[in-house]
This record gives sequence, C-alpha cells and structure tokens, in this order.
Amino acid sequence: MRQKEVIYFNPGGPCLAGGLRGQLYRGICEQKKRGQTLVFLCIGTDRATGDCLGPLVGHKLAQRNHWGCPDGRAAQPYGLMGTLAHPIHAGNLDAVTDMLRRRYGNPFVVAIDACLGEKEHVGLVTLSRKGLFPGQGVNKKMPMIGDLSVTGIVNCSGKAGLYAIQNTRLSLVMELADYISDEIESMVRAFFI
Repeated sequence: MRQKEVIYFNPGGPCLAGGLRGQLYRGICEQKKRGQTLVFLCIGTDRATGDCLGPLVGHKLAQRNHWGCPDGRAAQPYGLMGTLAHPIHAGNLDAVTDMLRRRYGNPFVVAIDACLGEKEHVGLVTLSRKGLFPGQGVNKKMPMIGDLSVTGIVNCSGKAGLYAIQNTRLSLVMELADYISDEIESMVRAFFI
C-alpha cells in the first residue's frame, strides 16, 4: 500500500490486487504497532441517507460478530464503535474519541465514513493510508481521525454538499455498506481468527 496514498475499489467490478480485504490487511500490517487494539470506527448519522454508510457498516459488523473459536469460545478480534443504534457524528465525536482512548489506550483505528467525490467515482470505495476528516463534504471543520480510512463515495461533491448527502439513493449506500462489511469480515476471518 506504500505506492499509493488512496486506492479505489469498485464493489461491482473484478477483485484486483487482493481487493479491499487484502489491501486493508496489508495497510494494517504495515502501520499497526505491536500491542495496539484494532478498532473500526464507523462515522455518520442515520438522519441523512448518504451519511448513514458508517453506522450501517457498524450495524452489519455488530450483527455478524459471532465468529467462534474452534473450542467454542466467542472471539472478538477487534473493537467496534458506531452503529445505527449508537452513531458517531459531529455532535459526539469528541466524547467518542475520549471514550476510545479510555477503553483501548492507544488503538489502531480504521475510520469508516461516507464521502462526496467526483461524478465518475460515485459508487466506489476508497482505502487511504491515513485518517479522514469527518464532515468535510458538508463544510464542517473537524479534526482528522483514524490511522487508515475506508470511505464510500455516495454522491457528487460541490456547493450543495448537505443537499447531496440528504438526497443520496439508499440502494447505493446499502450496496457500499454490504461490500465494506463483507470485505472487513472476510479479512478478519482470514487473518485474525
């Protein structure tokens, strides 16, 4: 992942270079320090269709967090924050960041969020070697969060950022959430259990 700062994935296209699953694992291995807890931080709100990508991914991962060890013990190979029931958004991000540090110390955070982008990129997923700035598409000034970030490009960027987020097709958001959560679960099953 060192060659490219941002890698694009097409959920409906062929799986190239290990897909999101392989590239995410590679990025984690390159950057995560020994002893750091892996935490997926799913950012967004269910009050705007385009912005519910993060909470949907968190919801799907929480529902699937039923991996078992061969001896029958429950396994939770990572931390997870941000679901439909408990979303992480601009109003509570500072408190969540504090809670994250109290709960996990110095975790390795993969931030997941919706974003706006170029017209030809709508429907793609990105993986970045750095964190993200939540709310950037709707002109909110918030601190960067995460060590790696995964975004789903839900609509076109431009002057109408908030309007674009609120008028995004739910079917696209669901497709992106399914892809991201499937790839994360597949990665965890393949490499962490």
